[in-house]
Amino acid sequence: MDFPSGMPKRYNAYATADIDVEGEKEAPTKRHRKQYIIGEQVRLLTIWQQNKHWSLAKAASKLGVHPVTLLGWR
Repeated sequence: MDFPSGMPKRYNAYATADIDVEGEKEAPTKRHRKQYIIGEQVRLLTIWQQNKHWSLAKAASKLGVHPVTLLGWR
């Protein structure tokens, strides 16, 4: 399926991430980590402990952290 030259290639379902589209920035390649103070970790883990009925995904969503982060803190 060929697209007109004026149409950005991002509409092509088969376009890959390395195709440059005018006016768009490249996605950041580095991961960004947020460092938590130990007191903040304890506070969030205490909230999770008080709500034992939360699943891992729900706890991560409610507390605003990634699920892997919560598992690493335990």
